[in-house]
Amino acid sequence: MNTSTKNSVKYERIAKPKHGSEDWLRLRWRDKDGRCTFGASDAPALMGASPYSTRSDLFFDKSVDPTVEDDKPVFRRGNVLEPALLEEASHLLGINVFTPSVMYRAGRFTISKDGVDNEECPTIGVEAKTTSR
Repeated sequence: MNTSTKNSVKYERIAKPKHGSEDWLRLRWRDKDGRCTFGASDAPALMGASPYSTRSDLFFDKSVDPTVEDDKPVFRRGNVLEPALLEEASHLLGINVFTPSVMYRAGRFTISKDGVDNEECPTIGVEAKTTSR
């Protein structure tokens, strides 16, 4: 683990296990002291702004062990299209955007960015998302 600082925010860089694996989920679930951690995907529920999940749902999810989900079509589509979306982000932003080999943790928040401009101390983060519409 390495620690970096940018704009007075101190965060750890943690080697990223295979996306979607049990080890990857556990890093997003608990810190090394066993305390619950939250990621970017949890933010809408934490803020009461998610149409799909409530704070109560999130509390329940975080109170049990994470489970690896089968390769759902929606997740597969996102994983297949992610490289092309990051390439397009590179083109639109005029910078090199790539998938980092680390996850980032600050306090009890852990994120796994889809794309960054600099793995050690990113100034640009890209979330590559698709829609069914």
